Amino acid sequence: MTREEISRSFGGGVNLRLPPQVRTLVRAMAEQLRELYAADAAADDPAVARLFPTPYVDDPLASLAFDDAKAGPIRQSRLEAIETVERTADARHLTVEQADAWIRTLNDARLVLGVRLDVKEDSTVEDFRDDPFKPGQFELYAVLSGIVDQLVRTLIGPD
Repeated sequence: MTREEISRSFGGGVNLRLPPQVRTLVRAMAEQLRELYAADAAADDPAVARLFPTPYVDDPLASLAFDDAKAGPIRQSRLEAIETVERTADARHLTVEQADAWIRTLNDARLVLGVRLDVKEDSTVEDFRDDPFKPGQFELYAVLSGIVDQLVRTLIGPD
């Protein structure tokens, strides 16, 4: 992503000049994340576990109490962010709140891909050439990372 594609708006928020295929990708990632949250097997999925880590590794009862109290609101907040992304996928301008929803949703999708691919900090597309599908998935991971990075940098402003 370049500064020309994602830029700060003079009136506040973020301007988006993303190609149609990137917008389609953003929408698809939001939809897939929603499906992942709704899946019955989600609790056993290591990718979902990455999104909802156990807060008290050494105390299962405390973790259960935390999940009972906080997991529902956290999940609801994430679903609301997904709805915002789906609703604004074709927008040319995002408010700060909408841009935050994009960051949270696309970062979650990026984390899911990262877990499924077993991405390391120094991973490159070459690390995934042994599987016909993984290079494309890694490139998707890189695109999502670029969007998230550029949105964060744009919202933070110049160094």
